[in-house]
Amino acid sequence: MAERTERLRLLLIGSTVVAAVITFVLGVPRARQFLTPSIERVWVVSASLGDPVASTNPQSVLEGTPVTLMAIIEARPAFSGENRFYGTIDSVLIDPDGSPESVEEWRDWWYPIEFLWLKVEPLHGFANPEFEPDFDAAQILFADSFQVAWGFAPTHAADVTPAGDIFPDLSSGTMRFAARAVVRDWRDRILQQAQSPSAAQVHESDPMLRPPRVTMRAGDDPLGQLTAYAGLAYVPFTAETDHPADAFLGGTVLDFWLRAQTAAGAYDGALVGWEELDQVADVVVGDMFLANDGAYYWTSDPLRAVDWDTVRPGDIVTIDDHVGIVFEDRGPGGGGDGLLNRWDEAWEAYFEPLRTTQLGEAFVSDIRVWRLRSTPNPQ
Repeated sequence: MAERTERLRLLLIGSTVVAAVITFVLGVPRARQFLTPSIERVWVVSASLGDPVASTNPQSVLEGTPVTLMAIIEARPAFSGENRFYGTIDSVLIDPDGSPESVEEWRDWWYPIEFLWLKVEPLHGFANPEFEPDFDAAQILFADSFQVAWGFAPTHAADVTPAGDIFPDLSSGTMRFAARAVVRDWRDRILQQAQSPSAAQVHESDPMLRPPRVTMRAGDDPLGQLTAYAGLAYVPFTAETDHPADAFLGGTVLDFWLRAQTAAGAYDGALVGWEELDQVADVVVGDMFLANDGAYYWTSDPLRAVDWDTVRPGDIVTIDDHVGIVFEDRGPGGGGDGLLNRWDEAWEAYFEPLRTTQLGEAFVSDIRVWRLRSTPNPQ
């Protein structure tokens, strides 16, 4: 132990002497440039409350759980033959299958680093509008949005609210992140810059080469789990494998609802399209319509209103491939009135991202109501 301490002391003395010589020969600005490590790449990692180490792994947490994003620099210092990691923490897990890496502090006598943060989200609110059967999830396009208001620090609290206007402003959902590192000299000239994986790398096969994902849900029940899919594109998808909903890339409301039920332990079946809904759900109301008084009535009995004794939160309303999930009884004055009406709240999306809406804004006639069969996951 004493021998190791002595070796470290000698190395520190040696590096200080070398830095002093270089500064004397080259001058302070050129010496700082020479001694500043060469940045190879940037890693964005995250840690939620209770995580033992920050990592590149996706985060999936309850809304309100603090998640911190951290930019880690991988760089090669002067006189070294190997890269090292630099940041504000002691260790980081870069490779999910490996061991934590040591992280060093960026030295004051090097040129400082500025970090520019980006949100990575779908470029469009929908994809595959032609319902192509051979559509590939890799065709879902993503875009980077600089977060100017975040400043230039190497850490920031994760925020999944959308950057683009095409997505509803919800506090739950899914967002990916990237960071750009910039080193400037004393004249504010850019000497180095590098960026972590961003929009162009979302579909990389190697998880380490993708921008990290943070998913926040409003609760652990199915309706709470459904909110985790906010901020994703509406994507009709018919292939049986590699569904984009499983990778939090996109899907339909029905895809999201079935996966939310799975996450809540209430369903262990496959994803199905609206045409196969009878395979996993039962009809609650065969046909209903929205009347002029704002209430829904049975088409088979036009004087009989549909009420919340018949329908319950989580039921699926459909007009062919247009799907919604009812979740709250609301009356014309705001409070619930026990009747299914135009003011009731539903989750829905039709060629647009997941959002809440008043039922009457989306469903008017030829409406069918389904209830998913409960198939609890084995524990």
